[in-house]
Amino acid sequence: MSKLLRYYAKGNMYFVTSVTNNREPYLDGSYSIFVDILNELSTRLDFKLIAYVVMPDHFHLLIDPKGNDLSDILKRIKIKFAYQYRNKNNLYRKTVWQKRFWDHIIRDLEDLNRHIDYIHYNPIKHLKMKSPFDYEFSSIHNYKEYYSDDWGMDEELLFDGEFGE
Repeated sequence: MSKLLRYYAKGNMYFVTSVTNNREPYLDGSYSIFVDILNELSTRLDFKLIAYVVMPDHFHLLIDPKGNDLSDILKRIKIKFAYQYRNKNNLYRKTVWQKRFWDHIIRDLEDLNRHIDYIHYNPIKHLKMKSPFDYEFSSIHNYKEYYSDDWGMDEELLFDGEFGE
């Protein structure tokens, strides 16, 4: 297997996607565990979590690693969740995550806003929810002042670009 080289530079923000092994819904029923891990590690590892959504079989983050190694941050998040998931479900060995993750360097304000919107629209896209505000495991609740009450509800939003799904 080739070693994937990633470009990291201090001051960059990254959109990140990671998927569960075989797209099994391992996060379903464990959403709050995952969000607690994000909050704990963002403090302990000193990175800024700008936006997130946790879906049954994947997650999206918009993160400023603040000079830390993004791969190390993602590794720690995934290891900590896998450990807690296996303990919760009395599993000795279980591959929870696909290897690697997908990342994209945020290039400008328009790119940043597009990725935040994509993250917050994910429950509509995948879970067919009526409103993204009805979904608890998303950072959209931290952005209420930036969205109208009916954002994402009236018409399907389409996003240009790749998002790692």
